[in-house]
Amino acid sequence: HKFLICANSEPPTPNCIGKSEANRSGDSLTII
Repeated sequence: HKFLICANSEPPTPNCIGKSEANRSGDSLTII
């Protein structure tokens, strides 16, 4: 799996699709 850290955004960027809340900074961790 690849782990991608990306900022929450609307609409979400391609790398953030299917993301889940991962940390308190507001960023998210996406596991592909």
